[in-house]
Amino acid sequence: MRYFSLKEANLVLDSIMPYIQEFIEIREEMSRISEESQETSDELEKMYLETSLLELNKKANLSLQTIAESGCSVKGVNPLLLDFLSKKDGKDIWLCWLEGEDTIQYWHGIHEGFMGRKPIETLEEQEDSRI
Repeated sequence: MRYFSLKEANLVLDSIMPYIQEFIEIREEMSRISEESQETSDELEKMYLETSLLELNKKANLSLQTIAESGCSVKGVNPLLLDFLSKKDGKDIWLCWLEGEDTIQYWHGIHEGFMGRKPIETLEEQEDSRI
């Protein structure tokens, strides 16, 4: 697996943003169609909507595959959560991006998970103090 500096991770994030937006739009459309399918009693319409969902699911998976091929790890899909492997003091960490954030603003230890997220400034402060 590839290691990223914060700058590299943000550059990759920027480069995959079109795929992220595509995935979010597909996910929203799938949600809308799913609700519509549950509300209809017309069997023919239900079949059509379910077929549409299958096609959208394929597109969503392709978007996620492209996102993952950038080197990040997809940790969640609703909301979209991406982690980029990095190092801090010789130990592996995750640079963490959550849907709705403009850039990577948090990090956490490998085993801490989302609840262990810390502001990226704490990581940068520690790096600056060693210079």
